[in-house]
Order: sequence, then structure tokens, then C-alpha cells
Amino acid sequence: MGTHNVEDYIAKRLKESGDEEYFDTRQERSRLFKIKRWCLRHRIASVALFILTVLYFFGIFASVIAPYDPLAQDLTNVNKLPSAEHIFGTDRLGRDMFSRTLFALRNDIGITIATFFTGAGMLAVFLGMLAGYKGGKTDMIINRIGEITAMLPGLLFMILISATIRPQYESAMDELINSPSVVWASSGGLSIFLAIFAGALCLLFVARRLERDKLMVLAAFVAVSMLILSVLAWLVTVQGFVDFLLIFIVLIPFSWYGTARIIRSQTLSLKNADFIEAARAVGATDFRIIIRHIFPNILYLVVVGMSAGLGGIVFSEIALTYLGLGIQPPTPSFGAMLYDAGSIRSLQVTPHLMLIPSMVIMLFVFCWNLIGDALSSDLTLKNRS
Repeated sequence: MGTHNVEDYIAKRLKESGDEEYFDTRQERSRLFKIKRWCLRHRIASVALFILTVLYFFGIFASVIAPYDPLAQDLTNVNKLPSAEHIFGTDRLGRDMFSRTLFALRNDIGITIATFFTGAGMLAVFLGMLAGYKGGKTDMIINRIGEITAMLPGLLFMILISATIRPQYESAMDELINSPSVVWASSGGLSIFLAIFAGALCLLFVARRLERDKLMVLAAFVAVSMLILSVLAWLVTVQGFVDFLLIFIVLIPFSWYGTARIIRSQTLSLKNADFIEAARAVGATDFRIIIRHIFPNILYLVVVGMSAGLGGIVFSEIALTYLGLGIQPPTPSFGAMLYDAGSIRSLQVTPHLMLIPSMVIMLFVFCWNLIGDALSSDLTLKNRS
């Protein structure tokens, strides 16, 4: 019997006996103990996690923390060294480097999270479970497509795709952003529509016309859709959105197969487990088995894949922007900062313009790699046991 099923059974029995509060308290203490034990066992990874938390905090709240407008130019204060007024100095146009670093960090955080949770997250989980559980031709087709994308030189094809489709893409996006439907969505019409749809799901639940598992999947789908579409409706009004979306589209085809392959192998080992066979014996459908039994047991693989893949996504975005095919000026980006500071003259006079963004990038990627190594070691020990 799977771990999650054992806990559900114990919780049910304790609830019937009146000891549910004791069980909840004990379960909470157990989780805190596991977190504390992991931090003590992986001290360096714990420090990396703390640093990442600080970086994410500064990036997410960049508009509140930044002391200056990242686009504001002050030609009387160009190429200034770090000081009390400008702690990271200023660039060749007099823009505050600290503010630009915060906004560049926010942009990279948004792109990496969006790319992972669609490409290496949702898409990888869906295709990996589908290939592992169904097998046969479905497994073969998904694996062949994934092997082709993995075999191709990813960065080269990203550059090729970005360079060839950018003109047509920008004209199409200009028409789309100015279309009445997008204006309606960004003005709140989309939220009203999704709220009505969510209310209809609640009515279906009350009427008990849907199974509980299917309703939970639909509710989760609606919640995620509301979040994604609401964020997209807001991002349409943000400067640089067109560039962000292009990078997002270019990165997705090359970011899913690694995680999907790991999830497929785990699904293959789970689908013949005793608790899965028991579920089939009592008449559980494939849909219920995947949602209730397989999916909860592969979530930790998604976390491992996320920690391993975010660094590559960051470097790909920086490379595209450095070559002029990603985020376009004047939107803050680490790739643009490195390009502006890469001349011999700039390195001699203002080396901090190259040093500061490079240190932030390396710190961000290195911390994720440390966490990924710690999680991978835990995964290896779990598989051996």
C-alpha cells in the first residue's frame, strides 16, 4: 500500500475514534521534524535555499524596493561607481544599476517559473505519466518526439526560431493586444467569466452529478486557468510582455523531456505496485488510479526536475537577450547588461557593470544547483531503500 493511502486510512480510523486532533498535531510535528532533519543533513543547501528566498523576495517586490525608476536616465551621473546614493553605481545612460538589477531579476524569475510550470512542469508531468501508464504506441511516440528535441542543439535552434519568427510575431502581437477581446479580458471581463464558470462547477458538486475526483481535477484546472489567464491579462499591460512571451514560446519545446523521462520511469514502477493492483481489483478507473495513487507519488520528482532545470532556462534567456533576440531595450535584462558592459573600454573604466550582474546570475544558478544536488541525493537514497 502506498504511503499516501496508509496515511488516509490511519486518519480515517483516528477520526472515527475521536483522536483526529491528536493525529493532526502529530502529523504536523512529523513534517516539521522532517524539514529540520533535511536542513541539518544538507547545511549548504539550506544556506542556498535561504539565499534564493532573499533573491526571490527582492525580485518579486522589485517595484517596491527599487529606489529609482529602472528606465529613468540621468546624463549628469553616467558610469558612476557604487556609492551611498547608487549602491551598485550607474550605467552609461545614468540609470541606477541596483534598480535595473532588481527588475532584471524579476523578469528572469517570471520567465523561468512560467517556462518550467508549463514546459518542464505541467507538460512533462502529463506526458510522462501518459507514456508510463499507457505504454505501447503512446509511449513510443512521446519518447521519439522527446528524443528528437533532446538531440537537437537547443540554444542554436532557440536562436534560429527567435530570429525567424520575430517580425511576424511582433506584428501579430500588436494586432492581438489592441483587439477588443484582449481589452475586454484585461478590463476584468475574463475574471467575471471564470467566476461564473467556477460557480457552475460548485452547482454541479451540490447536485452530485460529478465524481469527487473528476470535480477536484476540474476545480484545479479552473483555478490554474484563472491564475494564468489573469496574470496574462495583467502582463499585456507590462512593458516587455511581447519579448517575455516570445522567450517563453521558444524555451518550451526544449524544456520538458528530461523531467518527463524521469516521471515516466517512476510511473512504470508504480503502475504494477500492489496498491495499484488492489485499486484495479475494486474497480477503480484509470483516471482515478492516476489522480489518486500515481500523481501524489511523483510530485517530489517535479521538485527535483525544477531545481535541475531552472539554471539552464536562465542561461538560455540571457544568451538570447545578449544576442539581441530576447528581451529588447530599454526593458532591464541581465543579457542586455552584460552586452552593454562587455566592451574593452567599459571593462577598464567601469568593471562593476559586468561584475554585479554576473555575480547575481551565478549566485541564482549556483544556489538552485546546490538544492538540486541535495534533492537528487535524497531521491537516490529513497530509490535504493
